[in-house]
Amino acid sequence: VNTDMLNQSSSTEEEVAWCRQQRSPEDFAAAVGPFILSLGLEDTGRNLVAPGCPESYYQTGVAYKDRPAWANGFGPFCPAREDEPPGKKPRTSEGRPRKYFISGVMLASKKKLKEDEGLVPQNYRQQIADALRKADPAAVVVDPLEAVKARAARSGVTIVDWNKDDAAVKSAFNDVVDMVRECDVIVSNLPEASMGSAVELWEARRAGLKIFTISPMADNWMLRSVT
Repeated sequence: VNTDMLNQSSSTEEEVAWCRQQRSPEDFAAAVGPFILSLGLEDTGRNLVAPGCPESYYQTGVAYKDRPAWANGFGPFCPAREDEPPGKKPRTSEGRPRKYFISGVMLASKKKLKEDEGLVPQNYRQQIADALRKADPAAVVVDPLEAVKARAARSGVTIVDWNKDDAAVKSAFNDVVDMVRECDVIVSNLPEASMGSAVELWEARRAGLKIFTISPMADNWMLRSVT
């Protein structure tokens, strides 16, 4: 943090220049203050890195015997509330065919779902399915869009008709999220942000699925947290 004390301790022009590149006290307080206030008794003894600090400044903690990684040296800040549930293990197919969930942008940021202004192009779904089956001939591919279309068809309506009924939308969305939890792998195509896909990916993380994302949004925190 670029404080007066830090500047006074600098003896060369290079050190002074380095100090000026650091965050101001105001920026530091704005970023770190809420983080500190969010900590609880369960975080006692943890080595936590303040938000915004370069990872290169710290040595990643390494688990040793019965001591978890966060108790050995410095590591990326991880308060107790972000711990993985106890006993959680990666999902495996255990000899059965793997189930792959195809996630991705549908409506995107469009405000309305209309007959003449439908979903964004969905051809990526078939492309992903083809690639999965080529890599894993026994793959069971779960496409939520096809599942929702089939459900609407059984009711004698289209997705656009169904979209007018809040209860139907809620039920269908919950069913899609349930489908995620039953799979082993999720592949999400996100050329742009998608609120529905974000929920799918977060649930996939909670359920222990292997997660792959295809996206140009390299700085998106949610994608970086789950992929």
